[in-house]
Amino acid sequence: MPDKWPFADPENVAVITLKRILQGGSPILRVFHDEDDGGWQFLQI
Repeated sequence: MPDKWPFADPENVAVITLKRILQGGSPILRVFHDEDDGGWQFLQI
């Protein structure tokens, strides 16, 4: 692992996803990066 966080967003930025995606049962079909708060959404819509 790199010594320094290589991304512009902080390490503790919010992420929204679905339980079925986390458990590996469903693919991620859409990814959104919110400009206002830097949060990420990994969804199936």
